[in-house]
Amino acid sequence: MLQATTRLGNRVLPPCLPQFVHVNRYYDSMHQCFAAKILPGEYYISTRGEMITTVLGSCVAVCAYDPEIQVGGMNHFMLPGQAGDEPGKCRKQRFNERLRYGRSAIDALLGDLLRLGCKQQNLVIKVFGGAQVFGDKGVVGRLNAEYCRSYFLEKGIMIAVEDTGSQFPRKIKFSPLTGKVMVKRLKSLKNDTIERREGNYRRGMPIEWPR
Repeated sequence: MLQATTRLGNRVLPPCLPQFVHVNRYYDSMHQCFAAKILPGEYYISTRGEMITTVLGSCVAVCAYDPEIQVGGMNHFMLPGQAGDEPGKCRKQRFNERLRYGRSAIDALLGDLLRLGCKQQNLVIKVFGGAQVFGDKGVVGRLNAEYCRSYFLEKGIMIAVEDTGSQFPRKIKFSPLTGKVMVKRLKSLKNDTIERREGNYRRGMPIEWPR
């Protein structure tokens, strides 16, 4: 069931699925469409002509869509595995905290897509992010990308497109209607800015990501 239509300034914000009412949405004047901006530990699915956007450092985003019914979504996770895999972490975490981890984030995205009528054999998977933004110690990005590969190999789902690694953060814009993904490498956004934001998120501090 879709949320009731609301207004954003003088524009009518299209309805979204009820589990995504907390996600920040805005009008993208460059692409002349509404966009949903997801943060680490969030995901979003659209059944209409919206974009989904995020900024990635060592984090990874999985874009998935079914071209037959033109429904798709994207997540944004910070760490490989699942809650409890990290030393000192307990599995009894709030749902949004569990979505910081790869397994929970991908399970949630694919589970909702299947419930909306997508078929697993039709899903087109694209993986982005996993940059080495923390210098020589930046292994998290590599582990995130490796986890994605092992997850989809286990599920028997092919990854159609992968753009991971390098030292630069990425800005991702995904159209669930068409499956098209636009990737911009943010060479002007300093790596320590991404490192600070991702570190703040891990500590539960508020963050702001650029549009």
